[in-house]
Amino acid sequence: MDKKHKFLLEYLIIPVCFLVAVIVVGLIRKHSLIEIYNDGLGITSLYYLLLSLFIYIRWEHLSNK
Repeated sequence: MDKKHKFLLEYLIIPVCFLVAVIVVGLIRKHSLIEIYNDGLGITSLYYLLLSLFIYIRWEHLSNK
């Protein structure tokens, strides 16, 4: 997988899949739209946080070699 496809997968496709999953689960469980919106924002921001931490740790590990 080249860098362009990896970027698309990590930063665009996976978060969109999380948002779609949150919307579907929220509609199945009959949550209000504001709850679905907040859950989607929370899961997406948590994903980006963990991804950025992973990239930072990996960057530090590779730069110390």
